[in-house]
Amino acid sequence: MRLSLYNSRINLNNQTDLLYNSASDRFLLIKRSVDISHLDKLNEVTYQQLQNGEFIVDDDIDEYERVINRTTTNFFNSDRVTLIINTTLNCNFNCWYCFETHNQATTMSPEIVGNIISLVNNFSSQGKFIEVSFFGGEPLLQYKRSVVPIADYLYSLKKSVGLRYTINFTTNGYLLNERRIKYLKSVGTDLFQITLDGGRDFHNKTRQSKLGDSYDKIIRNIRLISHYGMTVLLRINTTKDNIMSVESIIDDLDDLSSDEKSNIVVKIHQVWQDEANLNDIQNKLTFLFGEHGFQSSKQLMNNLKRPCYADCVNSFVVNYNGDVYKCTAIDFLNTKRDGYLNSDGIIIEENNAFKSRAENRFKNSKCKACRIFPICGGGCSQKPIHFNGKDYCIFKDDEDLKNDVILDRFIFNIRSNPKWSAK
Repeated sequence: MRLSLYNSRINLNNQTDLLYNSASDRFLLIKRSVDISHLDKLNEVTYQQLQNGEFIVDDDIDEYERVINRTTTNFFNSDRVTLIINTTLNCNFNCWYCFETHNQATTMSPEIVGNIISLVNNFSSQGKFIEVSFFGGEPLLQYKRSVVPIADYLYSLKKSVGLRYTINFTTNGYLLNERRIKYLKSVGTDLFQITLDGGRDFHNKTRQSKLGDSYDKIIRNIRLISHYGMTVLLRINTTKDNIMSVESIIDDLDDLSSDEKSNIVVKIHQVWQDEANLNDIQNKLTFLFGEHGFQSSKQLMNNLKRPCYADCVNSFVVNYNGDVYKCTAIDFLNTKRDGYLNSDGIIIEENNAFKSRAENRFKNSKCKACRIFPICGGGCSQKPIHFNGKDYCIFKDDEDLKNDVILDRFIFNIRSNPKWSAK
C-alpha cells in the first residue's frame, strides 16, 4: 500500500490538520503530530480510516487512469441530448461584463427553425431524452418567431410518440409575463435561469431597459414562475461594489410561501472581470438565503463527476444562423464554428472539432500529478482549446488557491449539513 497521489494535508490549528482525498472526495481530521508517511508505524484505527477514505491505495493502481475511467461515462451519455438554441444574439440589455457582441440582425429565420425541428425529430426517432435550452442574447426577443414553434413541436411529439423532453431558458426575465409563463409551463418548461446584479439600485444601474429600470419587473416574474411551480435558478452576479446590497433581495422575496421559496435556487457568482476576494461574503450570503427558506448552494468544483454541458458528447449549441458550437461562453460573431445544421436536421462536424475537443481533454501533463485533478480535471474542455496545446493550470500553479478550493468544500459541507462529519 502507498499514499494516494490525490491527498492534501492542510493545517487547521495548532493541534489539527485536515486530510482530503479528491478522488474519493473524503475528509479526515487528524492530529498534527501524526506522520502518515510511514504506514507501517500507524495504529490500526488510523490505518483503517486512511484505507476507507482512499488516502492509501494498492501499489499497482494507476490512480490517474482510474479517475478517468470512473468519470468517462459522464461524458458519453448516449441516451440524453442537450440542445442549446441561440434564437438571437441581440439583447434588450447591455451589461458591461457581457462577452458577446450583440447585433440586431442576428435573428433566427423560419428555415433554421425548421432545421431545428428536423433535428428534434431525428433525435426523437432514436428514443433520446432531449433537453432544450433557449439561450442568446436574450432568447425571448424571438418568442413568437422561434421559441413558440419549437416548443409547440416538442409538445406535439410528446402527445403523438411519447417524446421525453424538458425545456429551460437562460433569460434576463424582463420579457416574461403571466400569460407567457403559463404557456411555457404547459408545453414542458421546468426551469428559468435569471440573473440579478445585486439589489435594486445596483441592478438597475447595470440592467437598464429602453423602458427604464428593470429590477421590480424581473422580481415580479421570478415570483410568478415560483408560484406556478417551476424552478428559478437565480444567479446573483456580484462585484466588490454591489455585494453588500445582495441581502436586500431576500427582503423582496421573503413573503413568498415556503413552497414558492423552495422553487428558487440561489447561486451567487462573482463577475469574472472583478478580482476582489469575495469568497467569505458570498458564503455568508449563500447560507443566509438558505436560512430564509430558499434553496441555496455554492458551485463547488466537480468538473469530472458533473461535467460542463460542453464536455458531453451529445450536447450542441445551435446558433441563430444554423452554425453549431459546443460552448456558449464565447463571442459567437467572432469565433469559428465547429459545424453546422443542415436542412435534413443533421449536424455536420467540421475540421474534426468535436473529436479534437474530446481527444485533448486529458492531454494536459500538469493535471497528471495534481492533487485536486479528480475534482478539477483541468477545467472544462474549452481550456485546452484556449491554451492551444500548451500545458496549463487554471490555478496558475498556486497551491494556496487549491487549498482554498478544498477548504471551501469542507466548510460548505459542514454548514449545509449539521449531521455531516469528516469521518
